[in-house]
Amino acid sequence: MGEEQVQQPARGAAAQKPGKKSFGVGFFLVLIIALAVALSGLYYQEEIHSMILLKPWDKSGPRGAVDTWAAALKSNDPAAIQAASARELNISVEGDEVTGISQGAMLQPNPPEALIPAGPAADVEVKFDLRKDKRQAEMMMPAADGGTLIYYAVPVEGTWKILAWSRSRPKSAPTD
Repeated sequence: MGEEQVQQPARGAAAQKPGKKSFGVGFFLVLIIALAVALSGLYYQEEIHSMILLKPWDKSGPRGAVDTWAAALKSNDPAAIQAASARELNISVEGDEVTGISQGAMLQPNPPEALIPAGPAADVEVKFDLRKDKRQAEMMMPAADGGTLIYYAVPVEGTWKILAWSRSRPKSAPTD
């Protein structure tokens, strides 16, 4: 009474292929991955834009800006100094000689020789700030007068220029 018969496929019968359900799963996975990549790009768009703009893998641009700036200061040419800057400077000239350079009307002018680096910028470490409100390169190097200079450079129409600087005065020799 309880004999059940199990039907076996004939030996010559071809095995049936499973239906094409994997296309829907694969398409769904590709769609999810594409959406994740797109959302990541939107989230990091400012950093990506900064990387494209500043090209932090190429440090020759900011270093070249410092070398151009130093050459302009050494030439004592107000037009060359202004051309090496990313913004309008207040340049004091007496006769044919540049006597002071200031980053703003209310700031104390610096003598040009105080802004000249001790050597070329070829080996200077370049730090890039990728934040939207900054987007600049920073380089710290010794000044020719013994102090320390920090230059901030930005790309202006494809050419790196000096945006700003700060300097510390040389340490004086201890007095007896």
